[in-house]
This record gives sequence, structure tokens and C-alpha cells, in this order.
Amino acid sequence: MGDGDGHPVESERDVLLFFLNRVRDAVVRASAGLTGEQQRLPGVPSGTNLLGLIRHLTAVEEHWSTPVTPTSCGSGSTAPPACD
Repeated sequence: MGDGDGHPVESERDVLLFFLNRVRDAVVRASAGLTGEQQRLPGVPSGTNLLGLIRHLTAVEEHWSTPVTPTSCGSGSTAPPACD
């Protein structure tokens, strides 16, 4: 797989960043030139809007890019499995 510029992708991290950047670019293109009001307009019957989607994607990316450290695991039986 390449990065779109002819450079080979060699690691899992490279593959992840490649697809993450593609999604980021798609969201930027979809929201480019829209006003704040237009971003808040529901785009589907469920009421989802572009601004809500951007907020969700930001939160998910922040969650998955936060490293798990011994201090973030806490103590006791409620610690996430990755902390054991």
C-alpha cells in the first residue's frame, strides 16, 4: 500500500495514519465553506449534523491516541483490562 504520493507504507502506524488522514481530509472537504449554522443543520432524519460528527470524531481520536499509563489505570478491580 502507498500513501497516495508513491511512498510505500511499511508499518501498522503508517497504515493507521494514512487512513486517519484520509478521513480527516474528507471531513475538512465536507465542511469547507459552510457557516456554523449550516454545520448545525441536520443532514439525516436522525438529526445528526456535521458539527456533531466532527466533535464525535475528535473525541474518538483523542480517546484512542491517549496512552495507557500506570497512573491512568487507577487501582482496584475497576481498572481496564489493558492496565492489568
